[in-house]
Order: sequence, then C-alpha cells, then structure tokens
Amino acid sequence: MKNRFLLVVVGLLCFLLFTLVKLPASIVYQLAGQDIQGFEMRNIEGSVWSGQAGSLRLLGQEFQQAHWTLNPAALLLGNMSLNIEVKDREYPVKGKVIMGFNGDMEAQDLKGTLPASLLNQIPVLAFIQVSGNMIVDLDSLLYTDKELQDAQGKLMLEQGFLQQPVQTELGNIRMNLETRPEGIKVKIKDQQAPIGIDGDLLLNPGHKFSFKALFKPTVKADNFIISMLKNAGKLHPDGSMTVQYEGAY
Repeated sequence: MKNRFLLVVVGLLCFLLFTLVKLPASIVYQLAGQDIQGFEMRNIEGSVWSGQAGSLRLLGQEFQQAHWTLNPAALLLGNMSLNIEVKDREYPVKGKVIMGFNGDMEAQDLKGTLPASLLNQIPVLAFIQVSGNMIVDLDSLLYTDKELQDAQGKLMLEQGFLQQPVQTELGNIRMNLETRPEGIKVKIKDQQAPIGIDGDLLLNPGHKFSFKALFKPTVKADNFIISMLKNAGKLHPDGSMTVQYEGAY
C-alpha cells in the first residue's frame, strides 16, 4: 500500500514537472519574469525547457539572441538550472546558471565577453564608472545570503577607460579570483597599462574589504591620477606609490 502511494506521488510530481517545463516561455515571463528588477526579455520563443529571446536586457545592458535549455531535475531540489548561450556579436557569453527560489545564484563555466560597465554595478566599485570590454573565464561564482561567497577564475579588462571620477585610459588589467578561508582574493596585475598596478583586493565576510597595491606610472599616465595616488598612498624614491585601504560596502 505504501509503495503504491509513493508511486502515485512520484507520478504526480513528474506530471507537474513535465507540464511546467513545457509551458511557453512567454507566458511564464509574463507571470513572473517582468517583476525581476533590471531584467527584461523581448521576442520570446520556445518553452521553459528550451527557448530563446531575441533580446535580453540585464542591469541596463542589452544582449541579442539569448538561448537556454533547462535541467528539469534541478526543480525538484528547489533550483532552476539553465545552460545559457548569448550569441551577441559584440558580447557572446555561455555557461551554466543555477538560480534558487530563495534568491541564491550560482554560475559555472562562464566564458565570453561582457561590457566593462557592468563593473559599475558592484557595490565596492560603485564610486567609479568604467568602459571597455571584460573577458570572462570563470570556473565558479556563488552568490548567497546577499553576499558573494565563492569566485574562481579570471577576468581581463581590455582597452579599459575610466569615465568617473575623472576620464583617463586604464589599458589592460588582469584579475585572478580565488576563494580563500579569509574571503575572496582578487589578484590585480596590469598588462601594459598607463599606470602599472600590482596588488590584491580581499573581499571579507560581512561586506568588508581590504586593498593594497603598488602603482607605477608611465609617461602615458594622467597627471591628475598620479596626484590622487600620491595623496592616497606612500611615495617611493623610484616614483612608485603604495596605496592601502580598508572599508565596507
């Protein structure tokens, strides 16, 4: 009797799951997706299981031709697992995204190109505005409990340009991300930039951070930026400057 009841329950769950993933994606988006702040899709085709959107707007940036396939089994665990590929000419991206119904989000094998302006959405970098391209090669990224908990991989800012608080060229800057017991460490190293940089940014639990870096200006460096670095850090005999700062975001 118990086995029969269990089979009935499993059968009903499978039926509901099959019905859900076969729903047209446009209907599901009208019911729920429009309430997500900073997220918008247009020209939606296909189902929740497998579909595409002609355009996707995320955090003020628009991407063309977004495709997805859903892993239905993850729904039984309270997650939505999607394999995503954005076939945008300028910003192609692909990877696996797992979203929990409690607001948690995880990304795996995320690779492609993103606009550097998305860095402006990170609270610790909210005081600056950057343009250029960001080459993304992330093995894992985990956001839970309203905080970044894990990050493994590499980022490369290409042809970066600082728009605010001043306008100046940043060049190419490489960032290696690694999760450690004390927090997420970001190793920052320039790749032929007007101002050389070699430093570390540590994101600690509780929205705290510490930053320490050695800056080496070149002949292409902006004089105003050099003056700001001198005021913020320690000047060395060779003209380089060490800047160290701790704070919260």
